[in-house]
Amino acid sequence: FNFSVAAGQTYFIDPAVAVGYDYRIGAGNPDFKSVLLPTGIGDGKYDIFGLSTTGQTTLLAHDWLGGAVFDFGTLGVDAFRIGGIDESAGLDPSNVTAFVTGLTFENDGVFTGTQTPLTVDAVPEPETYALLLAGFAMIGAVVRRRRRL
Repeated sequence: FNFSVAAGQTYFIDPAVAVGYDYRIGAGNPDFKSVLLPTGIGDGKYDIFGLSTTGQTTLLAHDWLGGAVFDFGTLGVDAFRIGGIDESAGLDPSNVTAFVTGLTFENDGVFTGTQTPLTVDAVPEPETYALLLAGFAMIGAVVRRRRRL
């Protein structure tokens, strides 16, 4: 966070919010075959990207509905990204049950992969600015009143 504060004033802040996730298999793991994304989060629509080892993305699906299985094709993928999660959903990136995802794999094996949240820094809520302005107005009124006395 980085914003000015006034003594005795209350500020409402939120932690970072997850707006997407990167999924990667571990070394020697079978590739992802498909993904089933959750319903009821924000507008329930997601963007699905192929993800290269260098982090470059390729859009595979736009506004994919949660609850519908997305198949990566005959070869599968070793990494992908889910984006487009509404910030208003307020997903906590440290909550392991915030975005439960169904995965299938191309082959039998062991999965040691990762699900890494993509975050944005939350900004102070509009109420914070309203309180700040109200506080400055009260200070101004007190100063003006003292000058009259």
